[in-house]
Amino acid sequence: MALNFISIPTEQTTAVTDLILAVQTMICLLLVRRTAENTGFSLTLWSWVFVLLCFASLLGTVVHGFELSPETMRTLWRPIYFALGLLVALVALAAISHFGHENISRRLLPSGIGIAFIFFAITQTWSDSFLLFVAYEGIVMMFALALYVRCIGCPNRYRGSGFLAGGVLLTLIAAAVDTQSTLRLQFVWAFDNHGIFHLIQMLGLLIISVGLVRSRVPITDVKNGDAKR
Repeated sequence: MALNFISIPTEQTTAVTDLILAVQTMICLLLVRRTAENTGFSLTLWSWVFVLLCFASLLGTVVHGFELSPETMRTLWRPIYFALGLLVALVALAAISHFGHENISRRLLPSGIGIAFIFFAITQTWSDSFLLFVAYEGIVMMFALALYVRCIGCPNRYRGSGFLAGGVLLTLIAAAVDTQSTLRLQFVWAFDNHGIFHLIQMLGLLIISVGLVRSRVPITDVKNGDAKR
């Protein structure tokens, strides 16, 4: 059976921005991996975050961009929720590693994956899985934000903490915007809360990528005190 493009303008822009976000994620990942002077566990975790985000965005493009049956929609949302739940947990572990506790982050990795599985299981029975995800994301991202903010003032931490904190903060703002179901924006095309969420997330992803590139060089390795966070 042939797939038909959806006729709702806001769903069309949501699908397109999902696709752009997926492409941007892979480009940022390749650039970060190419320009990283040192590789560490934090970068590995963020790499998986990018891969999972790309995967979820590609599925989101299909969900929002085509006329699908309710059963097909439910089937596609399952891996999306699992990918989103796992990437949020990995962001928290990456922040712990960035803060200087790589060994703790490694030990907590199985627990983080377990939390993602628990979150996914709950979404399969919860009446409003989207609001559950926003709450889960908000709590975990606030924790990651606090660690990155704490790193800004630590002279022995890696550079880029400010950019990483800013990117995570934008992610939180995007999640808050995504809860506003009545939000609409007309800028050449029509955007609803999901499309606007994607636009903010694109900016957050760009800032996070800059932070990841800059965080490869420890502040203490930079001579003459000219390191910038």
